[in-house]
Amino acid sequence: MARIERAFTSVLDRVSTVYGARHLADGRVDYDAAPLLEAQVELLEAMLAHVDDGYQILKACSAPQPEVTEPFADRWLEKVKHPTARGFKNAVASYRSQVAPLGSR
Repeated sequence: MARIERAFTSVLDRVSTVYGARHLADGRVDYDAAPLLEAQVELLEAMLAHVDDGYQILKACSAPQPEVTEPFADRWLEKVKHPTARGFKNAVASYRSQVAPLGSR
């Protein structure tokens, strides 16, 4: 959550710099959008990482399963048939499917 808060603050800080941008005689605005875009990407990645952290928490609260060697927590939870993994996946599916493509570089 702290990463999301920092990223969101950074986006807001970058957006506020738009208002101070100088307008050029030819109608263009003297503004470098790259830092704003980088801040937005970080925000999207932070939000996706938060969802991934939810899977890690579910895995950490599960009994060890040494015979399951799956490195990805969401798939590990499916393989061990964790009782709440499907509900969590369904709850975040629409959010994840909309945000994930936006954050890809």
